[in-house]
Amino acid sequence: MTVPGPVLLTRPRLHARLDPDVPRIAVLSAPSGSGKTSLVRCWVAPRPPGTVIWATLETDHVRRASFWQTVLTNAGRLGVLPATEAAGLVGDVDRASDVPELVAGALRRRGPLVLVVDAHERLRDDSAAVDADLVRLVQLCPDLKVVVTTRTSTGLASPGRTLRGEVELLTAADLAFTEDETRELLTTFADPAVAASAADLHAATDGFPLAVRAGILSLSRAGSAPGTPDWRSLVAEDLRVQLGSGATYDLVLATCLPPYFDTDLAIELTGTTDVKETLAELEWNGFGRWIPFAPGRQVFQYVESLRTAMLADAAGRPAPQQARAAKLAAAWLHRNGNFETAFEVAVAARQYDFAGRVYASLLASDPDTITTGRFDQQLVSIPRSALTQFPALALGRGLACHRNPALLGAAADFFRIPAAWTGPRLPDMGPGEVMMGHTAKVASLRVLGRFDESARAAHQALAYFDTIPDGEQHHVADLGATLLRHLSYSLFQDAQVDAARSAALRAISMSTRPESLNHTAVYVVGFNALDGRSADARAARGHVDPEAWRPGQDRTYGNALGRIGQAALLLDDFDL
Repeated sequence: MTVPGPVLLTRPRLHARLDPDVPRIAVLSAPSGSGKTSLVRCWVAPRPPGTVIWATLETDHVRRASFWQTVLTNAGRLGVLPATEAAGLVGDVDRASDVPELVAGALRRRGPLVLVVDAHERLRDDSAAVDADLVRLVQLCPDLKVVVTTRTSTGLASPGRTLRGEVELLTAADLAFTEDETRELLTTFADPAVAASAADLHAATDGFPLAVRAGILSLSRAGSAPGTPDWRSLVAEDLRVQLGSGATYDLVLATCLPPYFDTDLAIELTGTTDVKETLAELEWNGFGRWIPFAPGRQVFQYVESLRTAMLADAAGRPAPQQARAAKLAAAWLHRNGNFETAFEVAVAARQYDFAGRVYASLLASDPDTITTGRFDQQLVSIPRSALTQFPALALGRGLACHRNPALLGAAADFFRIPAAWTGPRLPDMGPGEVMMGHTAKVASLRVLGRFDESARAAHQALAYFDTIPDGEQHHVADLGATLLRHLSYSLFQDAQVDAARSAALRAISMSTRPESLNHTAVYVVGFNALDGRSADARAARGHVDPEAWRPGQDRTYGNALGRIGQAALLLDDFDL
């Protein structure tokens, strides 16, 4: 067996991590496609023959004895040991009581050596035993260095060992190409005409080695710009081949839409309960990992390169399957508090009914949402036919146009949709969604300058709110508080101060979170102060917790009435 020469450029930055004699164990732990094997091949290439033992594990579940037999066989094949001596040692492995001592006895007189263990993850159940053998082997052989590549984690690179300096650990972040390395790679291996694309290629691939190599192929063949589907398809195809087919591929295809998921969602998406074993297999092979999600709870996350590739495949599934997966994923994300991603998933899958519900939750959880452009891209993609059914989305679309000078003229058309809303368009709309429709109408009429109509619509909304059973009002607690204070503002603009104060006070009583309480209480501060009710304004100010604001939030529109009310109180005290 011969060790191939470098397939990519020499990378001094990483070679310097492997060069030192201490520590004498180095572990490259990163997903498939990260360039682990290529880097090590480049690093060992200049070494003289007979100084490197390269052992690639070709099959899964390699036994400890088989591993050491492979190492010794390759040591004989590569000239590190005489072939006859290596053959004799291979036969002794099964009978030896101390395998590291057996191997060390043969190697310690051979001078400086490197043992490369490629695809260490294939040891599976015997990995801990082999790890212990490798640690002992470098203790017995002062001139031996061990380099391990693995797609998953290994006990060799435990935090304790890395912190003590016993192991040098290189991860995916270390192996990613820098922009300078991408430029050097293009200059060295690609046509001169495409070398100028280095910065774009690096930006498009984040330096992921497999993607960089595919990008170079794409640029060299067709002169296409980085980021076009050509190079991405090459990456995707490579990952598909590694993933294989059958149940594993089907599970990844079904679960790649959300950025992470738990076993319950995986079961819903796949329709089978047999997912834990497959996820364990995917983790073992470096295609994903379990990450902390909540106390005592983890979720599974694919490596981004695999997820990107599989999302392209998922887009080719039948439309009903895509819709079902999107709805399940969005509902799971919504239940678990990830409103932003739930909204993006629902809009991308054209599940506008669910998108409308998630958008209402977004507004309740963060009232600043409606004044920022975070979701303009999604809102602009929603067709007008869907907006007529979900007035909250129409309001959001109008505000998105209002923020864009090029689309400002179109904003009024979208505000007119919720302004003309007369009631639920769908039979299964919950109380929160109906209230959101009423409030979108009130706010849109206000933006359009139809203040009297906005106030009348606010009274209609409050009348509907009073019909919601107490139990249901509890369900829409913070959402209800958000909506009520918007209704109160329209009433205040129409000089119905008492009605405005009453609605805002109800909102205070419904606020369950300190941040929501702050957003509501400042309305009461402002209304009372501007109406000359200084004592009531000061009492309402007592509900405001300065520590509950997010950083800088007390100086945004959300606290406008609070600041105006505070200014009025200072003037009232002649505190200039």
